[in-house]
Amino acid sequence: MRHEARESHGLSGPNGEPDNTFPALDGVRHRYLRLPGLRMHVAEAGHGEPVVLLHGFPQHWWEWRGVLPGLAAHYRVICPDLRGAGWTDAPPTGYDREQLLADVVALLDTLELHRVCLIAHDWGALLGYELCLSAPHRVRKYVSLGVPHPFVRFDPRLLLTIARHGWFQPVIAAPFFGPRLLGRGHQRLTYHLLRGFTTNRKGLPRLWLTPDL
Repeated sequence: MRHEARESHGLSGPNGEPDNTFPALDGVRHRYLRLPGLRMHVAEAGHGEPVVLLHGFPQHWWEWRGVLPGLAAHYRVICPDLRGAGWTDAPPTGYDREQLLADVVALLDTLELHRVCLIAHDWGALLGYELCLSAPHRVRKYVSLGVPHPFVRFDPRLLLTIARHGWFQPVIAAPFFGPRLLGRGHQRLTYHLLRGFTTNRKGLPRLWLTPDL
């Protein structure tokens, strides 16, 4: 079962889905917000103190499906699809740090949220740190998942860890190769990142199942 948002402009969502059709999750509301130069999709649930969840790469708001219902029992939970992800517009430019941060600030302004609790993962966590450092008055509390704070002292041993777990980053950032691997065909690299970097220990389910992908 899938839910529909009220607004539709004939654009395509992920995997060719209509842009007003979303995976079903009880209690979740969907809408589009008009930000400067960007139409952003936002999934919301619950009421009360606002908590913003910023997804990582290569995910979108559905990354939070396992924690969203529990948080929504106590808070107003706001899960945007960041620029280029999910059902949000994917313009050809604007993926630098300054613009991505400006998108998040514009989201808070559009929703008239002066201060929020923030939870973020992966590249969303990098934006979370940027927001905390550049506009600390907008963040009440911050939880970063999968990304350490920006004041880590460099240790040469980190290079081995980066080579082992971060090999894909220069690949996807490379001109021609990155867009081709992520945007066409069977997207094997995307599937590998979603399935290969999550737990599969005995007794624990995979985070991303085939229907999710």
